[in-house]
Order: sequence, then C-alpha cells, then structure tokens
Amino acid sequence: MQDETPLFQERLKAAALAVESLLSTLLGPGAQADEIARPARLLDAMRHGVLNGGKRLRPFLVAESTALLGGSANAALRIGAALECVHCYSLVHDDLPAMDDDDLRRGQPTVHIAFDEATAILAGDSLLTFAFDIIAAPETPLSDGQKAALVLALARAAGLGGMAGGQALDLAAEKSAPDEAGIVTLQAMKTGALIRFACEAGAIIADAEPDDRRRLRAFGEKSALPSSLPTIFSTSPPTPRPWARPPARMRPAARARSLPFTARPGPSASSKGWWPRPRSCFSPTAPGPPFLSKPPASSPIAGTEFMSKFWSPIVSTLKPYVPGEQPRIANLVKLNTNESPYGPSEQALEAVRAAAGADLRLYPDPVALGLREAIAARYGVSTGEVFVGNGSDEVLAHAFAALLKHDEPLLYPDISYSFYPTYAGLFGIEAIEVPLNAAFRIDIADYRRPCGAIILPNPNAPTGIGLPLAEIETLVAEHPDRPVVIDEAYIDFGGESATALVPKYDNLLVVQTFSKSRALAGLRVGFAIGQRALIEALERVKDSFNSYPLGRAAQAGATAAIKDDTWFEATRGKIIATRARLTSELEERGFEVLPSQANFVFARHPAQAGQDLAAKLRERAVIVRHFAKPRISDFLRITIGTDEECARLVAALDEIL
Repeated sequence: MQDETPLFQERLKAAALAVESLLSTLLGPGAQADEIARPARLLDAMRHGVLNGGKRLRPFLVAESTALLGGSANAALRIGAALECVHCYSLVHDDLPAMDDDDLRRGQPTVHIAFDEATAILAGDSLLTFAFDIIAAPETPLSDGQKAALVLALARAAGLGGMAGGQALDLAAEKSAPDEAGIVTLQAMKTGALIRFACEAGAIIADAEPDDRRRLRAFGEKSALPSSLPTIFSTSPPTPRPWARPPARMRPAARARSLPFTARPGPSASSKGWWPRPRSCFSPTAPGPPFLSKPPASSPIAGTEFMSKFWSPIVSTLKPYVPGEQPRIANLVKLNTNESPYGPSEQALEAVRAAAGADLRLYPDPVALGLREAIAARYGVSTGEVFVGNGSDEVLAHAFAALLKHDEPLLYPDISYSFYPTYAGLFGIEAIEVPLNAAFRIDIADYRRPCGAIILPNPNAPTGIGLPLAEIETLVAEHPDRPVVIDEAYIDFGGESATALVPKYDNLLVVQTFSKSRALAGLRVGFAIGQRALIEALERVKDSFNSYPLGRAAQAGATAAIKDDTWFEATRGKIIATRARLTSELEERGFEVLPSQANFVFARHPAQAGQDLAAKLRERAVIVRHFAKPRISDFLRITIGTDEECARLVAALDEIL
C-alpha cells in the first residue's frame, strides 16, 4: 500500500505485540489440564516458529472486523492468536526441504535448521492443533455455537479446500504453469483463505447478522485477490537478503504479483486498494468494505477514514500514543516500562487500605486539598501553586490545552517522550521537533528561536540524560513571555529539580509523577508546580473536563507516600546503585551506555541490531523497550530492576553475545 500511514503501522504493531504476548504466555512450559507433559524441545521449536516477530496481519484483521461490529476484544485476541498458529504452521512446513527448502525466515534460521526436520514437522502439527485448542478453551469468551462456527470456518480455510489445497496447486504448477484463472484460484486458496477467515471471524465473534458475515467474507475474498494484496498490505517489495540463498523455486503465487496490473482481475488500474478510503465506502453500493446492516462501532484503528461515518473529523487525523507492553509471561523479567522494582511505601499501602471503606460511595475531594498541602510542604510552595491529576500524562494533557497552544509553534526535542506529538495533534498545536545534538543531549542554544512555548523532559526520555539546573534556568529566563514546561518524571534519580525556580519565574511549570520514584504507577497520580496564574489555567481546563480526576484511594496513598522520606531515600538509593552496576556490566560487554540520571539506561551494542537483540531477550523471558525511530533504532531502553532481575538480564545477554 503506497499511501500507508504511520497510524496504520502503529496499530498493526500494537496488535502484533498483543498477539505475541498472548502466544508467549499460552506456550509456556507448564502442562495444561488434560495434557500429560510439554516436551521441552518440541515446545521450543513451536515457540521458534510462532514467536518470530511477523507483521501479524491476520490477527489484526480479526481484531478490526470484530471491533467494526462491537464484538469482544478479548475473544478477538484469542481467535487472532489461533489463526496465527495456523499461519505459522504453514510456514514451518513450507520451509522444509520437501517444499520451499528455505534456511532463513526474517533473518532467523527456519525451524528445521534450528532444530531438525522431524521436530519441525511435529512443531507445525502441534501449532495447527493448538489453534483449535485456543478456540475451544474455556478462557475464550464465546458461546459453544460461536466456537463451533469458528472451528469449522478455520478448518475449511486451512485444509483441503483452502490453504493446504492451495499449496497442492502450487506444487502442481511446477509441472504445468497455470493460466490467469488458475493463479487466481491458487492465490485465493493458499493465501486468501486465511485472509477471508480473518475478516469473517469478526462477524462470528460479534454474533452478527448473516448478511454482515456474508459481506465481510466477500470483502476478505476480494482483498486476497492477486491484484489487491500488494497494494493493500505491502509498503514495498521485500529487500533481498544477500546472505540468504534463493528459494528452490519461484512459486506461481509470487509470479501472480508480477502480472501486469491490467491483466489482473479485480479493481481498476486507478484503485489503490481500500486502506485508507473515503467515508463513502460505507455506502451500500460503494466498493471496498461492505456496508453493514447495523452501524459499525468505532474501531481502535486511528487515522483510517473508512472506519465510521460517525467520527468527528479530527479522529481520523490522530496519532495515538502506544503505551508500554504489559505482557503475561511466566517467570518474566519486566524491564520495559520504567516502573519501580520495589513495592510502594508501607505507609502508602496502609493509607490505601484505610481509604477502601464505606466512604467509597462518596465522591472524592475535587480539589485534593490534603494531597496538595502535602506536596506544597515537600517543595516549599503554597497550596495554590500545586495542581494534581490522574497521572502526569493527564497533567501534561491539561498543560498542552491550557498553556502550550499559541500562534507560534511549540518546541520540544525530536527524541523525547512520544506523548508530546500525540497531544500536539489532539489539541491542534503547531509543533517543531528540535533535534538532539550528536551526543544525544538537549542543547538549549537550539531553542533560541521564535516559538509559542517550550516543553522538554529533564532528564530526557528515552536517553536518560539530564540538564543541569543552571541550563534549565537559562532556558526559562531567555523566554520570559513564553510558557516553559519541564517534565520531571525521572528527576528523583539524579537530576536537579526546577521546582526551586518556580518562585522566581512566572512562566515556568514543573510536572512530576508518583509512578516512578514513589512506586505508585497503579494509582495514577501526577502533579504540577507553578505560579498561581499557570495553575489556575490547568484548573479551568480540568473542571471543563473531569472535576474528580483522583479517587479517594489515590489521594490517600499519594499523600502518605510524599510524606514517607525514609522509604523514598532508601529505594531510590538502591535503584541508583543498581543503575551504576548495570552500566558497568553492559560496558564490559561492549555496550555504549548513555549517561543516565533516570531509573533506566539507554544502550546499544555495535554488533547487534536493537530490534533483534530485544527479540532474543524476549525469547529468554526478559523484555526491554525498543524504539523503531531514526538515530535510536539500535538502542534499547532498559529499566533498572532489582539486582536479581538485572543479573538475569546480564546472563541472557551473555548467552546472546
């Protein structure tokens, strides 16, 4: 698809991560009910075959067709995972010497190379049967009738009259080249049958009208035509890998993609496929997605105009933030979302327990006076100079709306917190990304330009590099008529807080969070400190949106946490010490580690691509954060865990390097 948007890519990636996480959990070592045992080598081969980082297009289509009709997202995720098992089974078998005889898939050894041919056959067989296990399992929230319908539809899509039959036609085509009609049939079976099922599955999951199921099925069939697949789902032809030997033969399905466009059945030469399409594609007579007999629900896909005619115009332009993954993997070392490795203050926990009583029937204090008084006392400001919200993300959102939209553009770093461009798009703020310098540092001289406002994190994320307080003061002083927001989510791990500058500068707003150094990410509490005029602006926006952003338990827990200095100093000290040890361990193994003042490190290895290294760590139940962005694509952001967790990370790296 030549005009594919980054929004589509982000949603596709989000669906892939969700399916990958579920499959990793389901393919854990523990035997399930009615299983005698899970042989380790066979299980490893299955994981090698299915946890391979593909696009996960088919599960994505299941999720979208389900969302279109308002079905269960959890059910869609499980059916998507089942479908991916079937798809990967076919790849494992297709790579065998009797078929395509491929040694590599996505740069990794194929299953029969990594293990052996017999194990590869068994792994493929097991993935196929495991797909139906997932569908039928009690954890799949569907009726018995829906499960039976899905089993039947998937079996037919995968078997004699679908994918397997298409592979048989592909083999026969080596001896007798098919005509165009034969190529279309081959493609419709070998590749198209599972695409068709992915679209149709949403109607089954949502228990939709028969006409809706028929139309989604027809749409899936049309989408899988040789004329449609390259334009709908591909961004560019695959790049040949010089280290991979060519396949034993070129399949007719591949040749189908090379047919002249005018020779192909399907859409006219002017068509660019259906993604994205104008809203008129939901009319009953329009080509592309079928018009449904009941209005489609808003899909989680943002930036695609075809999803619903009921959307406000801005919705199709949004670029949603993708939060850090919260996987369910057995024995996991979770170093990807910068949470504290230690539990909250016992005083905070006790306060939360005390708040969880009969008074929960009452609304909380809308101004969170007790919490604001505690924060004010901690930082030496007045209560009226403190604003609190549902996590620092909400505080930042209110700051964008209240303070950062002006005639001249907002400035923020190009490598920084990825919610900034999301908020700029949501609130219609013109913004300029200011590049970090060659050392990945913020240079305040680069901000000496016309602007309407400035926001930057200190320390920066994901680099972890902080600015001295003197440089922050220079930045604020050089823009006396422009609001400057300093986002200090990680300030307590070695930085110098700008809160001390608030009494001196009326244009300065400092934002902090209880999620990191106070270990209360689950309560969602953030705050801002600034002179009264800035705080009043935030309050006006808040009370135009949600007057009760913090519940009783959150207010109580945060108030106790901010007062518990003993716990605070002890835990942040442990994190800082572990950070120093981990930095040394990584540098000894050849990593470049940027100097961090946060509860994470940002590191890259000269011999390892970032995405590949993250995937290899994940195979060992260690997850870190990778950013597929220019300049930092080989870096990994590694949260500082406990000493034991960091030791497991280092041990996993020793296996890989």
